[in-house]
Amino acid sequence: MNTDNMSILGLTIDYGPFAFLDAYDPAFICNHSDPAGRYAFDEQPRVALWNLMRLAAPLAALVDGAAEPGPKTVRMITDALNQFGPEFRREYLQVMRRRFGLFADHRDDDLEAVIQPYLDLLQEAKTDYIFSMRTLCSVPETLGNHDKLTALAARLAERSLNVACRDTSEWQHRMCNYLESVYAPRLQAQSIAPAELATRMKQENPKFVLRNWVAQDVIERAERGDVAWIDKVLDLLTTHAFDDHAPSGMEDAEKYAGPVPEWGEGLQCSCSS
Repeated sequence: MNTDNMSILGLTIDYGPFAFLDAYDPAFICNHSDPAGRYAFDEQPRVALWNLMRLAAPLAALVDGAAEPGPKTVRMITDALNQFGPEFRREYLQVMRRRFGLFADHRDDDLEAVIQPYLDLLQEAKTDYIFSMRTLCSVPETLGNHDKLTALAARLAERSLNVACRDTSEWQHRMCNYLESVYAPRLQAQSIAPAELATRMKQENPKFVLRNWVAQDVIERAERGDVAWIDKVLDLLTTHAFDDHAPSGMEDAEKYAGPVPEWGEGLQCSCSS
C-alpha cells in the first residue's frame, strides 16, 4: 500500500501484490519485490501514516500559497497527523471486537486481554488465519462444554503449519485454556443468545476469500476450458462469502475454505501480476 494506491478514504489496496493471510504471520510479505518487508502486514499502519505525510506536503504548500509552509500550517498539519495513531487503534479495536463477537461488552483491555492472546497463539502455531477467525464463531454454542472446546482447539491445531504445535497436546491445551478461561467468559458476559451471537459473528468472519492459491486454481481451470468457473467463484466470494456452505452446484468450491495445498503456501505476487 504505497502512495500511488492508497485512497484518501483509506479504501484502496494494491491489486497486484496483495494477499489474504493464510498462516497467521504478522510479518508476512505478499510482494516478492519487497524483500525487506517495508510493506509487510504488520507494517501497514506505519506505511499508511507515511502516505499521509507525503500527501500533507503539497497540501501545506496550498494552504500558505508558498513553497515553504509557515509555522502555523506546520503545527496544524502535525497535529492532524498525530491523530492517526490513536484513531487507527480505535478503528482496529472496533473491527476486531466485532470479529471476536464482543458486541455488547466493551472493556479497555479487550485488545491486550482477549484479542492479542489469541493472535499470539495463532502466530506461534502458524495457524490458518481465515479458518481461525471463522472457528471462533463456533465457540458461542460450545460454552460450558469442555469436550467441545477441546475439539475446537484440535481443529485449529490441524490447520497449523508448526509441527511442534500441531502434533503435540501442549499447544492445544493452551488454546483450549484460552477459549475456556479467557474467551468464553467474555462472550457469556454479554447475555446474547448463543445462536444469535454465532450468527452475528459469522457476518464478520468470512468463510470464503480470494486467497492467492484460490485465484491460481481458478486461472488454471479457465485455461483448461472451464471459463464459467470464473463467474461462479466471483459469485461465491461476493454473495456467499459468509455462508456456511458453497451454493448448490458448487460443492467443489468447499475446498477453497479447506487447508492450503502445499503448492499454494506462501504464494507471492508482484506489481505486474
